Amino acid sequence: MRILVTGNLGYVGSVLGSYIQSSHPDWNLAGIDAGFFADCLTGEDPSHHYHRQVIRDVRDLTKSDLEGIDAIVHLAAVSNDSAGNEYEVATKAVNIDASRRLADLARQAKVRRFVFASSCSIYGAADQHPRREQPLAIDR
Repeated sequence: MRILVTGNLGYVGSVLGSYIQSSHPDWNLAGIDAGFFADCLTGEDPSHHYHRQVIRDVRDLTKSDLEGIDAIVHLAAVSNDSAGNEYEVATKAVNIDASRRLADLARQAKVRRFVFASSCSIYGAADQHPRREQPLAIDR
């Protein structure tokens, strides 16, 4: 199984590689990350769990980057409200536009599985009550 993890040097991606390698050592992992916060990582370098590490913005991925990939775990995003508020245009470009484009590229490249891990920030302030997701009715 060949898996591409976008945002693999971020909060979740930095531990995901270790988890996947320990549970599925025969899987081949590729990581793509812009590296914006690579100097903020603590502990071991998470990229050593990946067979291939590419430093590139998710907005610059191409269909050829996805050739031979069986699954994508899409983690790349601007992930906090203050950055999203201050850099609204860039946040939309990464979190919405690049995610849609990546899904389209994955479809074109015949990637069989696509996991999109969204941020809890999209739900807004929860006050005192937990947020719940309701199934979305989709007409087919």
